[in-house]
Amino acid sequence: MIVEIDIERIAEGGEGVGRFADGADAGLVCFVPFVAVGERVRVRVVERKKNYARADLLEVVRPSPDRVLPRCRHFADCGGCDFQHLSYEAQIAAKIALVRAALRSVGAPEIRVVPAPEAYGYRARVKLHVQGGAVGYLARRSSRFVAISECPVLKPSLAAQIANANNSRDGEVWISDKRESGLFEQANPEMNKHLVRDATSAVSASGSPTLELYAGSGNFTIPLALAGESGVAIERDARAAGLLASRLGPDAPFRVHASDVAVVLPELPATFATVLLDPPRDGAKRIIPELLRLHARRIIYVSCDAPTLARDLAALASAYRVTALTLYDFMPQTAHVELMAILERY
Repeated sequence: MIVEIDIERIAEGGEGVGRFADGADAGLVCFVPFVAVGERVRVRVVERKKNYARADLLEVVRPSPDRVLPRCRHFADCGGCDFQHLSYEAQIAAKIALVRAALRSVGAPEIRVVPAPEAYGYRARVKLHVQGGAVGYLARRSSRFVAISECPVLKPSLAAQIANANNSRDGEVWISDKRESGLFEQANPEMNKHLVRDATSAVSASGSPTLELYAGSGNFTIPLALAGESGVAIERDARAAGLLASRLGPDAPFRVHASDVAVVLPELPATFATVLLDPPRDGAKRIIPELLRLHARRIIYVSCDAPTLARDLAALASAYRVTALTLYDFMPQTAHVELMAILERY
């Protein structure tokens, strides 16, 4: 089925959203990748469900002034990027709209945006797939392997490692400019500096003791300790927690727990001025009751998923209001967002 539709908005995941204009499916929502708001496009429907359809882009009938030429020859095939066809300004606008839509129900304040200093050549960590002596990514919404010869979003030092990765055994391989491979690291170190600086300032403004949840190997904990803050840090991964403890040293102002957050929280007293959390993508739903019990003056919530953040903010709304919200553009050319919400107790 081939139809023309007008693109109304960009959805979570970076796809454009339009509606069938006529026929039996008139009004049905259709998702199309690699389009811009305001464009009229010709598409081939590849999936039809009761409430929506998905389509492949065939032709841009009426292009947006925000459309640009992608820099990468593999764009739209490898599945790594969503937005190389959009100007950087349009990418930011799309991300702001996504966050506003997700958080509309919780009454979030105006979104502060920290743009990336570099729209390409920023990524310092990536997982590649190796197959038959070639290195690449998986195609969008597919397990199909796509071999690559370049990746412009990678730092030049990592891009040079692509040829070396070709010699790896079939499977997955991480390349990184950090020595602690295997532990979580933010992919954009320059943007991470902004996030850590702002989180440290927010903690300092409300004071210690501080409770840090999902602490990892110390992305926030080390700067907080250097800034004179003190408290407790919890991290489930024993290797990451051990590395954090060794980095802090024996007389550190933070006590590190190598345990599940949900296990440790009920044992802690309600004496913390600040709680800082950076949970996995699925959020902090299971610990919300304990967060409310702690009665901290301020909660600083770092999230990589706007709908999950909205769900958890709504669950905290009985005791906390959101006073600041910042979007950090960690991943230009993709629909990914990194957010920090500051919540104050009523």
